[in-house]
Amino acid sequence: MKNEAVQIVLGITIAQWIVFVIGSFASRAKTPRTGLRSAERNLIVSSVLLVAVWLYTFGMPLMPATAAHSADPSATAAKAATGSCASIDVGMNAAQVKERLGKADETRNDEATRGPGAAILIYRDSRCSIHLLDDKVELVD
Repeated sequence: MKNEAVQIVLGITIAQWIVFVIGSFASRAKTPRTGLRSAERNLIVSSVLLVAVWLYTFGMPLMPATAAHSADPSATAAKAATGSCASIDVGMNAAQVKERLGKADETRNDEATRGPGAAILIYRDSRCSIHLLDDKVELVD
């Protein structure tokens, strides 16, 4: 119920802002020597109101993302070991892969399909798999 009410207030605020933008552009009032036209002042106040309602609706972070992660040391350590599969090149050995990406979420034996020494390292967070043959990277999916 509260969420619906906040969305309605946000919609009304956006509609009000659009009206003030159109009013500011369409205003025929002459520009005063000092200060702003009333249409421009209304637009500024409406913009500030829109930003305030937008931040209330979609949430404003109370602390930066880096500070949020540092509050939980185990989460930071887990993320520090996780890299990107884009950093893996064909021909690297399994130790280099594990150094860059950390321990695989799952290791599958692929010897039945591709022959002796074949394995697949699966990294779920990175959404990739690394196909090894004789402890060397053959393919990065």
